[in-house]
Amino acid sequence: MLDSIETMEITEHKNGDFIEFYRMFATHEAYQAEHIAHTLIFKTYDAETSSDIEGYIEGQQWQAYAPILPNDAFVNFRYEQNVEHANHRVLMIANPNENQISLLYFRRHSSIGWMLYKFEI
Repeated sequence: MLDSIETMEITEHKNGDFIEFYRMFATHEAYQAEHIAHTLIFKTYDAETSSDIEGYIEGQQWQAYAPILPNDAFVNFRYEQNVEHANHRVLMIANPNENQISLLYFRRHSSIGWMLYKFEI
């Protein structure tokens, strides 16, 4: 049950580093390219066969499949999750105009920061 709403500066939030990373990832093409794994796990749904398709694509192919990345709003529903020391995030992007939901999976690496390593459309 939702019992409160908390507002704060992004830098004060437990997810502040990821939120700042995502803002750059969504708005700067060169930055985005630097934070995509060389090989991405890719999953989609084939409506003709009613089955999931899962495999790998090269990081350079990301742009061909990438959803529109929202960059002007970020809603974070934590529901008691402990994310302070977690090294992964899953970001859901809903596009009601196309009746599509995309899931982007990020992992934090000690040397280069957050990297996209998997996505589902």
